[in-house]
Amino acid sequence: MPRKISVEIETIIQDIWNEFATDDWWPSAPQVMKVFTDRHPDKRLPKMRTVQNLLKPLHESKKKVCGSCKYFEQSESTQDEGVCHRYPPQPFPDSDDGLGVFTVVDKTDDWCGEFVIKTKLLPVALKKDK
Repeated sequence: MPRKISVEIETIIQDIWNEFATDDWWPSAPQVMKVFTDRHPDKRLPKMRTVQNLLKPLHESKKKVCGSCKYFEQSESTQDEGVCHRYPPQPFPDSDDGLGVFTVVDKTDDWCGEFVIKTKLLPVALKKDK
């Protein structure tokens, strides 16, 4: 039977996640646990599975669109579009140079079944503490 955690610990974990989550990135369970132990060394850290279960509804509430995916690269010419680098460039028959092209996607509306969240290193996220 899983051990129940206190409302205080649950609130701390959710607050840490909310502090660092943005539209195009949100922290993983290990990252939240690292911040938790740094800020609250006197409190008992819940097990990884417990933290993952707490964060699951928060992760699912985020839009899994191209702009939040690790394969997305923002276009320099427009804020709304970019290219998907999930697969190699595809041949473009009308191209004079014979080079392939990447798929152009809308960062706020387009999505696919191969979404992978962007990752950031935790020390960068911790700079908010200073």
